[in-house]
Amino acid sequence: MRLMSAPDESITNSEGTRVDENHGQYGIMLSRLEDSWVRQVSGEKFWGGLVQVQSQSSYVTIQDCSMTNPVSRISGGRRYAFSADDSEYVLMQRCFASEGRHDFVTGSR
Repeated sequence: MRLMSAPDESITNSEGTRVDENHGQYGIMLSRLEDSWVRQVSGEKFWGGLVQVQSQSSYVTIQDCSMTNPVSRISGGRRYAFSADDSEYVLMQRCFASEGRHDFVTGSR
């Protein structure tokens, strides 16, 4: 499956980086899930990332996924291709990301 956000690519900063954030933040957000998975998904141009696992999710597998070409400002809270926050037992395997700020990130718990 392929997910793609649609930013206005004409909006750039003084360095030429595309910085529009009036488009999709995440491709997939998982919340309060148990025993779940995401696999074989590619994402492009989301400003937050492809997959965010959050809010007490557990036993989640993210596998064979990719996130490329994020469009956003480069600063805190952006370009986290694969993230897990307030969750436990999250496995990310054979995933790829490019141009991220932090491609794989974990938060609390």
